[in-house]
Amino acid sequence: MERSRIALSFAVIAAVVALLAAHPAAAEPDASDSPYDRSRAFWISAGPMLGAVALGFGFAGIGVAAGVEGPLFGVGAGVAGLGIAVAPSIGHFWVGNGRQAWWCLSLRTAFTVATALFTYASLTAGFAGSSSAEANAEHGGESTAFLALAIASATAVAALVIIDLATVPRAARRANEKAARPGGGGTAISDAAVAPFVAPGHDGTTAAGLAFSMRF
Repeated sequence: MERSRIALSFAVIAAVVALLAAHPAAAEPDASDSPYDRSRAFWISAGPMLGAVALGFGFAGIGVAAGVEGPLFGVGAGVAGLGIAVAPSIGHFWVGNGRQAWWCLSLRTAFTVATALFTYASLTAGFAGSSSAEANAEHGGESTAFLALAIASATAVAALVIIDLATVPRAARRANEKAARPGGGGTAISDAAVAPFVAPGHDGTTAAGLAFSMRF
């Protein structure tokens, strides 16, 4: 039951991503000369995350079918957790919004690890309390408390995922606006050339070499 609830929390993230994908800001096309397409920025973040979640559930399903649920469930949870922690920030890195990318990535990683630890603690307390009625009374409360903390951590992860995915199209738009301003796109090289040259040297000698010119 505990595993199902935690898995359901992560499944909710996938559903929210599907809703955000239909948001006009994510689907609205950009001008052909814009360096950062908002829809692409969104899917650079959402695509790898959805793929990792799908792969994680696939491992868990294979484990259940093969009767080795424990090890493969752990592998699946690790793959899904890694994708959820890292992938939503990729689009922000792409458009140059590194400050938000690092903050959200760090917080999601911390809450994802907390979710895994609290889930493990809840399961361990639950198993310890299943031996007898007395043990169940002693450890049942601990299991419920750890489960509540795991769900709270998973909710924080979901919120941080939504923040990154909902704001990456706007981050791409701001990057496009910055690039469109004079000098906003950085230093551009408009012309460069390399040519051989011959010039008189010291003591009547002749110097030969290459001349490099650049215009900004």
